[in-house]
Amino acid sequence: MKLSSWDDLVDDTICAGNRYNIMTTNNSESINSVLKEARSYQVIALLEYFRDLLSKWFNKRRQLTEKNKNKLPPHVMSVVEARFNESRRYEVKMLNKVQFQVVGGEFSGIVNLS
Repeated sequence: MKLSSWDDLVDDTICAGNRYNIMTTNNSESINSVLKEARSYQVIALLEYFRDLLSKWFNKRRQLTEKNKNKLPPHVMSVVEARFNESRRYEVKMLNKVQFQVVGGEFSGIVNLS
């Protein structure tokens, strides 16, 4: 079997399939996957394709950001709200100007704000 490039070997044998339909942590593999369709383009067309793809990604991200009325992203806001609600059950006792004892359920600790 004659292979024309390393990509053919990787695509056909080692990485057959779509990597379980998840993005890889290797940046070059992720970009390579996204640009699979454009590999046969000439250089100028490839660059135009890449510019268009990045424009779509950034535009989508900008639109999502404009819809968000909070200062934090939605995921971070949900984590903060969950932790805030959980913290309401804690009892806080002031030990001195900078130290507080926090007790709640199985949790107990001293917080030093200095």
